Amino acid sequence: MRAMVIKAFTDKETLTCYSPGEVYEGEDEERFNVLQELGYIKKSVDESFFPRHVGGGYYELPNGEKIKGKDQAIKLMTSGEE
Repeated sequence: MRAMVIKAFTDKETLTCYSPGEVYEGEDEERFNVLQELGYIKKSVDESFFPRHVGGGYYELPNGEKIKGKDQAIKLMTSGEE
């Protein structure tokens, strides 16, 4: 299973640090549900993750909008405006 990290956290089971925009992978569905309920990850139905780098420092959001800068794109995605 894969999910997009939307809020920075350290996985208490693996001690791996995750930042917004990274991909969290694992096999434990119960752990995925807990992390999602806590607001750390967002499961992706179609396995495509955003923001998607499109070149020249621009990133595409799920709604098709292009934003300059990965941090700005992640900020817009995690603010609930998608």
